[in-house]
Amino acid sequence: MPKKYNLGKPSDMRRFQRDIQSIAMEKAVDAVQSRSYNVTCPHCHRPVTVMPGKHPCPLCRQEIDLILNIH
Repeated sequence: MPKKYNLGKPSDMRRFQRDIQSIAMEKAVDAVQSRSYNVTCPHCHRPVTVMPGKHPCPLCRQEIDLILNIH
């Protein structure tokens, strides 16, 4: 069930703004985490495309740990 807000009350307006910001941040984080990025492998120094997290380099098979600082 959706939350109800009385936007005429300052406290409800603040709660509504916090909830909207939280939802927007969650959606932005999900979008950033679900795409691939072009990076340089720290082991073989060749350009590769990987998703955030720990994945093997498709060329040298060494582990690449892509961490995104989004906060």
